[in-house]
Amino acid sequence: MKIIKDKFFISPSDLNNFVACKYTIKNEIKFLNKEITKNTDRVNDKLWKEMGIKHEKKHHKILKSKFKKNIEIKSAKDEQTRFDETVAAMQKGYDLIYHAYLIDENFRGEADFLIKTNTPSDLGDYSYEVYDTKITRNIRPKAVQLLQNNLPIKMSSNAIRLSWVRLTKKYEIEDARFHDLRHESLSRMFEEKSLNVPEVQLISGHLEPRTLMRVYANLRPQDLANKLAKL
Repeated sequence: MKIIKDKFFISPSDLNNFVACKYTIKNEIKFLNKEITKNTDRVNDKLWKEMGIKHEKKHHKILKSKFKKNIEIKSAKDEQTRFDETVAAMQKGYDLIYHAYLIDENFRGEADFLIKTNTPSDLGDYSYEVYDTKITRNIRPKAVQLLQNNLPIKMSSNAIRLSWVRLTKKYEIEDARFHDLRHESLSRMFEEKSLNVPEVQLISGHLEPRTLMRVYANLRPQDLANKLAKL
């Protein structure tokens, strides 16, 4: 949000914040009018921001390999220049536009990606869809449903349990639980696959990311200090 000569300029994030809690926007307005000050980010907030940036860059790398005709709109430029360059990129028909910036009077904001589609529009025989990469502290029901509907193994929980019983009996394994496999696999997702907490949370189904942070991620103070030093 910006206030210029008593005129409000808002973004999609401002609308989301208002829907979530109207006092967030009220406090933002007070901050912009220099009536209050903001608290400094907590260590946890800084870590989440870093994870969000890494998550976005990871997707950018993936999408660049898929869409060869791509362009990045530099965020350091002023809003009008970013908007003009975004429009020019759309008119030229780029397949992927990274950090696109759009303006509609007082409503404006940055999209992580614009991806070209075959739907006709004023641009020609194509148009664009917004693709955003966000991480969240809370699991989304739609994401869980999507994951469950696309699991590679179609087995009931009871069938898995019986298979485990037969397997441990066959190989005379007495000191292992099925849950031990879950713990091991989630730990390896962090250590070997470099997945972040929201990504593993989507796979594991944990409702609280704090459980993953405490039990599986095994964050060491020195590792955290090294990351924060790079911010």
